[in-house]
Amino acid sequence: MAKSSSSLSPFRLAAESWAFLQSQPALFSVLFWFLILPVVLLDLLTEYWPQSEVISIQQIGDMGYILATLIFTVVAFWGLACVLLVGRRQVLSRAGRSRTSFRSVRKESVRLIFPLFFTSLLRGVITIEWSLIAILPATLFLLGSQECRATLSPVISAMGMLLSTGSQESMMAVQSSFLTRCGPIFLAIPLLIPALIYQLRTVFFGIVLTSENLRYRDALRRSRMIVRGKTWRVLWVLVALGVLFFAPAGILSFVVDVVQQMTIPELPIVSTLISDVFYSWAGLLFTLALVSFYGRLYKEKGRVQEVVPE
Repeated sequence: MAKSSSSLSPFRLAAESWAFLQSQPALFSVLFWFLILPVVLLDLLTEYWPQSEVISIQQIGDMGYILATLIFTVVAFWGLACVLLVGRRQVLSRAGRSRTSFRSVRKESVRLIFPLFFTSLLRGVITIEWSLIAILPATLFLLGSQECRATLSPVISAMGMLLSTGSQESMMAVQSSFLTRCGPIFLAIPLLIPALIYQLRTVFFGIVLTSENLRYRDALRRSRMIVRGKTWRVLWVLVALGVLFFAPAGILSFVVDVVQQMTIPELPIVSTLISDVFYSWAGLLFTLALVSFYGRLYKEKGRVQEVVPE
């Protein structure tokens, strides 16, 4: 049992993901072309997309922005498919750890883009269904409380001000009133636990879809089966992996943001783009660690088989 616990150490999984990344040069190409570049271009579009006061031109611009966002989203799912396709070698025997080319990975992963997208969408819909347990009573309270409804508009305005200017003064002014008048809404938060558990138990759906050739509900069910009986352990490992990978990215992004504000405050997009690189690296390593984690849980159930033809 001690050996099993050691094999599921977040530090060991993180080290394995880094070692595996170094052994697969194709993943560096995937990182640049499919993970970093789409996010960077989307941020550039968001910052510099032309605006017009002419309604017809504005509508065309909005449609163009939406289309560009969809294209970059598809590219991002393509990148995820590439990472999972290469990463699934971690759950195989040593013979499955051979290198592969960026061209072959790119070509083979195309067929996985839409299954990944629609399985992710299905997972989100089911999560929302579970969330209705909390959403319905909160909505009923909101409809029945005129005082609470009266605070929503100022809160929304204050949040917009916070996001656009960073000013917290307006938010602090309405926060106390909102908490006092809408406090009972927060009693529904514990009712979100089933939705969170569902998200946790289906976290491996992408790996299942890639390595076991299951789709949609079947992929979600297999992920739940793998996690069943290990929910708390999976939660602990995922939180630890998130801290190991994303906390350094967050710290570096904060440092870059401070330096940017001190040196070139008129170009905040610079720190945003650099942060995109940090978080893309973190996301890649986190995904590889997740694949390795899945492989070890799978082995515990005695169901591992070589599903990738050489």
